[in-house]
Amino acid sequence: MIKIGQTLTMVNILVDQSMKSQGEDVQTVLGRVKTALVEAVQETRDISLRLRPGILDDLGLLPALIWHVQNYTEKTDIQVDLQHSGLDRDLPMDIRTAVYRIIQESLTNIACHAGVNEAKVIVRALEDTLIIEIEDRGKGFDQAALPISASIGLSGMQERVYALGGTLEIESNAGVGTHVTVKLPLPKPLKAKTDKRETDNDSSAR
Repeated sequence: MIKIGQTLTMVNILVDQSMKSQGEDVQTVLGRVKTALVEAVQETRDISLRLRPGILDDLGLLPALIWHVQNYTEKTDIQVDLQHSGLDRDLPMDIRTAVYRIIQESLTNIACHAGVNEAKVIVRALEDTLIIEIEDRGKGFDQAALPISASIGLSGMQERVYALGGTLEIESNAGVGTHVTVKLPLPKPLKAKTDKRETDNDSSAR
């Protein structure tokens, strides 16, 4: 399913390029094709986002990310520097799914638009916040002038982040690259809640 979405995105980019070099009649036809492709990409992403990746259940977040990065590099020849800390913690499934999907979407965008051979991904789980940073030193972009397919991908990321009460920041400049920062709130560790109940019980006893 994910591969279908990536393939449709690439076809969409090729149609864009063809439209710039063909006559007006052909542009009309290609415009219709492009519209259909955009809808297909959106539908595919919607389906994909509604499904929880089975690999998260089978392996857990960190092994799933390592697997995805290795698979991504094999297919794109883009080397990914994956740095992480705190991911041995038992994170809620909705957080794990969001982290996986956000990184997946960001790396797909890099492969399609950045024109680079390396990227960096940093994931840190702190006490009450999970921080994701994805960086490339590629072409960069103006968000207002993004292709529709790329805008759809960013919109999907925004919806996922905001649904979890998080924040999304995108810094990008032409010729400099793009830096994506996501912050997601984390629930307090179970141990902290247990300690609080014990403290309350002790106070009541006194």
